[in-house]
Amino acid sequence: IVRFSDTIMTTLQSKIEDLLGAFWDEREIAIAGDPTSIDDMGAPMDSLTACEAMIDIDVLVGKKIPVEVVISNGGYESRDQFIQQVTEGVLTYLANENE
Repeated sequence: IVRFSDTIMTTLQSKIEDLLGAFWDEREIAIAGDPTSIDDMGAPMDSLTACEAMIDIDVLVGKKIPVEVVISNGGYESRDQFIQQVTEGVLTYLANENE
């Protein structure tokens, strides 16, 4: 069993937050440039799109994290909410898995 130390978790948290922030920003730029986008009609980041970010997180942490454990149904209303909740979900999952 691999246990993550506090230092590794802090570094991992920072990397996950950076990854999610970049994911949000790239998606926001793509939507802003598309006049036919209907994305303003729901949450700024729907849960299906948020699942795409998990692909990169799985690579970062070196394992598949179940999206249903991390991604919030209904999506996210803000960049900060998305980063905070997904990061928390990933770190909680990893911590619980290593107990």
